[in-house]
Amino acid sequence: SSLAAGFDREAEARAPLLADLAREIRRASPADARSLREFIEKIDEVLASLSDEREVLRRVDAWPGAKVEAVRELCHLLAELDEMARAARQWPRLDPNSRALRSSAKAAAVAWACDEERGKISRFAD
Repeated sequence: SSLAAGFDREAEARAPLLADLAREIRRASPADARSLREFIEKIDEVLASLSDEREVLRRVDAWPGAKVEAVRELCHLLAELDEMARAARQWPRLDPNSRALRSSAKAAAVAWACDEERGKISRFAD
């Protein structure tokens, strides 16, 4: 079909750029959550210029699609954890001698768990 031929031509025309990007993705080892986000933003900026990301990349030899998707998912999870931690920190702080301490202990436990999970994900990304 002419559509498939167009994707073939686009993949061929962008082969050097996509091959360089694929090598960079394979070598990448972002040091922290911020650099991980910057890395995926750079990748997405390049891929956004493709007429159809999925179809064009299917035609690129050894495209590290699984790693790209894993990094995207990791960034999404980090953003969710950051949001949960921000929300938990906004819960009211109670006097340690208050009868409502049990309720605030729950909020602290949630914030701690979010921070713990974020740390695990950051260590995994390393």
